[in-house]
Amino acid sequence: MRQKLVVCFFSIWMLNAEASILSEKLGFLRQWVAQTLGEKWANKLWGEKEEIKLPTIPALKSDARSIAIYSKQKRKTSQFEKLSDKEKERYNYYLVKELMFAVRDYVGVDDQEISNMVNILNQGASREGVYRKLILDNYYLNLEHNNEVASEKLVEFVMEFMDKYLNLEIKKEILLTTNHFIVKRICVEKALEIMDRFENFEQLSDWYAVVSADYAVRFDKLFKGKLRLYRSRKDHKLWAMKVPTQHLKSEIIIKLHKIMNFLKK
Repeated sequence: MRQKLVVCFFSIWMLNAEASILSEKLGFLRQWVAQTLGEKWANKLWGEKEEIKLPTIPALKSDARSIAIYSKQKRKTSQFEKLSDKEKERYNYYLVKELMFAVRDYVGVDDQEISNMVNILNQGASREGVYRKLILDNYYLNLEHNNEVASEKLVEFVMEFMDKYLNLEIKKEILLTTNHFIVKRICVEKALEIMDRFENFEQLSDWYAVVSADYAVRFDKLFKGKLRLYRSRKDHKLWAMKVPTQHLKSEIIIKLHKIMNFLKK
């Protein structure tokens, strides 16, 4: 009985704990419950242990003769592709609106431009293509030329993200003297390049699941919606395996930009 009361106390504490504290203590607490009350109790409280691990990160190699990226097996028809045109247009509108706000840090977005971007997407453009149009337009170019350099918190995040999830290194001194919007563009660009180079959907989905679950814990206050707040890698992978690769890319784009906007100060 005493042991169950202790578990209840820690469970209530966890509900009110900050995400950073929770992520540090969760492993120890789960292990203690498993040893004291058994693995069954631990699974009831936190679910089964995660088995999805970060896959081997592919190297970024530039070879103009290689067509490997274009010759991969195509993903089977997804649930999104089965939606009606009207339903797709509604999803595309919310996607474009959120994407534009995240990329431009919640400024310089008007309804007409959103509508124009939605039309481009409805006509068959990819989500990644819409994103690239945003970061290559004059508005974003002007943002990159302002005097706002990256904060130390942002730089530390980018270095950590690149090292852990992209297996890339970048010098801190360079980032600290670089415009905030340029740093955002570089970080997301490298992430998209890595995503293109995974050998199969299984590896890509594992990578996406690990990144998404990790940041759902660490930056839980930034995200809305049940999907983005999943703390289970299995839940993220289950969704990832059901949607087109473009959906994974747009999620990574939005999540990274939201996080970097938050860390810019």
